[in-house]
Amino acid sequence: MTTIPNHPFTSNKTKYATGLGYTGRKPVIVRDGRVITHGGKDWHEFMQRVRHGERQRTNPSKSLINVRRFRRAAESFINQFRKPATTPL
Repeated sequence: MTTIPNHPFTSNKTKYATGLGYTGRKPVIVRDGRVITHGGKDWHEFMQRVRHGERQRTNPSKSLINVRRFRRAAESFINQFRKPATTPL
């Protein structure tokens, strides 16, 4: 357990979490019982998910943004093939 400089109550638990099955890219930084690098999740809940091999997105709003971007891109792609509406004279 190493202490992060300038934050005396913060510790890097990446090696510990990796030993129990964590495979993520981010380091596991814990402060006051919260995993601050993973959206402030509770440390015990986070480790329970690691032990059971569950994966969860840390920021669901990012996935929602990506869905909206995909929909806009798909709509613009489809619209380029639609025939323009003709107006009666």
